[in-house]
Amino acid sequence: MKHIAICTPSISYGDAVSNDVFGMYNVLENQKFKAGIFAESIHTAEKHVNSIDCIYDFIKKKDDLIIYHLCMGWFKGLNILYNLECKKVIKYHNITPPDFFYNFSSDYVSACGGGIEQLKVIAGLDLDMYLNDSLFNMKEIISMGTNESKCFVVPPFNNIEVSRNLKPDFDVLKKFNDGKVNILSVGRIAPNKGFDKLIEAFYIYHNHYNPESRLIIVGDQQQLLSTYMDYLFYKVKKLILHDHILFTGKINDEQLKSFFLVSKIFALISYHEGFCVPLVEAMSMKIPVAAYNSTAVTETVGNAGVLFDDLNTGLIAAKFNEIILSDENYYYIGEAGWRRYINSFTNEIIKAKFLNLISEFL
Repeated sequence: MKHIAICTPSISYGDAVSNDVFGMYNVLENQKFKAGIFAESIHTAEKHVNSIDCIYDFIKKKDDLIIYHLCMGWFKGLNILYNLECKKVIKYHNITPPDFFYNFSSDYVSACGGGIEQLKVIAGLDLDMYLNDSLFNMKEIISMGTNESKCFVVPPFNNIEVSRNLKPDFDVLKKFNDGKVNILSVGRIAPNKGFDKLIEAFYIYHNHYNPESRLIIVGDQQQLLSTYMDYLFYKVKKLILHDHILFTGKINDEQLKSFFLVSKIFALISYHEGFCVPLVEAMSMKIPVAAYNSTAVTETVGNAGVLFDDLNTGLIAAKFNEIILSDENYYYIGEAGWRRYINSFTNEIIKAKFLNLISEFL
């Protein structure tokens, strides 16, 4: 039987790359293929997740398949691509340019810079196929020398169907369903996510349009980016918003669902995204999306949200107010987001695209 190894530098529960890895694994297992997940950094107890060092005992035939999730520099992974003789498919999730981290983390500068150098190498290896989360990612990898005829777009598998069936966290509902307008943003707390601009836009909205408002920022706070967190905390303090902005840190799925339920709009002012799953999560919950029109955000949202080309925080705050006050627009944007999710980003749709593209290797 053909063996299929899904490789990723790190595997855990809840992050976008890991959800895509688990999604692929479940699809392949349900199709009765012998699949396994292989990672170097493992933060889950799933029995089908193995140390990357075990891959040499799993992939032994030339028609076996490796699906390599490319999201950072990874020397062990690169060696596997060089050394194992089998079919090889890349899934490219994007690597954040190191420029965003220069003032905040030398470790991230090194990691992202090294990742992009490895991306250039992998792009030039002429492997069997290059799958990409978005057209934005695909254009990037083609620009580095990949054969365009081997490149395709497949959105990442997500955890939305599971989340929709979860019971919400009633403590969150009780505390934050208090009559205030909640503006929600979700994402790893990192400089490319534009939380500094979002805080500035919220300051204007809160002071000029609605003092009964709150900004909720959901995302993991990493020690390596503590300088960036300090910068955001300083900005909040300087603008006297400490009672009106909440940083939740990492939370569970029930809590995340509850924050979506109590929020009026989903706001994103990210400077760089390779896809952005939280946008899809918001659309699936019929929460109107207001986002900066950049990188892959444009194609993820499509015509199902409000995109702004200008980073003028006064204009952004005014747009927040316009969406929130207009019942007709609010309903229309929420419904448009739901339709976009149903038509483009359900796991069944992603499964069909994924299996169709890799069928020649199965």
